[in-house]
Amino acid sequence: MKNLLYILLFVPFLFVASCEENEIQGCVDYNACNYNTSATSDDGSCEYTEQGYDCGGNIIAEIGDEFQGGILFYLNETGEHGLISAIEDIGNYPWGCYETNLNYADGQVIGSGLQNSLDIVLGCPERPIAASEALAYECEGYSDWYLPSKLELFEMYLTIGPQTNFSDISMLSDTAYWSSTKANSTTSWFVYFDINFGSSGSTSRINDYKVRPIRSF
Repeated sequence: MKNLLYILLFVPFLFVASCEENEIQGCVDYNACNYNTSATSDDGSCEYTEQGYDCGGNIIAEIGDEFQGGILFYLNETGEHGLISAIEDIGNYPWGCYETNLNYADGQVIGSGLQNSLDIVLGCPERPIAASEALAYECEGYSDWYLPSKLELFEMYLTIGPQTNFSDISMLSDTAYWSSTKANSTTSWFVYFDINFGSSGSTSRINDYKVRPIRSF
């Protein structure tokens, strides 16, 4: 009887000690980069990737995905750099400085929008204008937005415009948007985001057209 009582009192302590000895601390969330398949108890060490990246730091975001404060609409041939559209239009503004022959601000290709925007605000004191508002835009901690060049803007139309499957995400309108590319001293380039067939042209800088900022990474 005495031996039985000893066993009943002592066995629970053996069980507790055994459980504690077998416990393995680590990350138990399989969505984490450092998920530990052997861990039995979470120790708060789980590490996660930034949205749009895998655990190796590679970009996995695709065109139309929410990424770095906006919507990804262009990736270069390396897949490491690209362009992001803001998630919203920021209003209608004139291009500015009608009959002013600004230096530069004539880049059309992808990659020239930021320099165009800087050239515009440097040479045009009018405010608010399309370029100044794009450069002043801030969203989700990002403040490096600018007015897209002609071909950057047309790329946006082609990939996430109102005629694409991403129209509900981008909320781009079937209307004209200003680019940062000048044509001459009185006109600058715009892109019309037609739901059927996009087009571009140059028009008077005094016109109020929509502005959609972009940023690069």
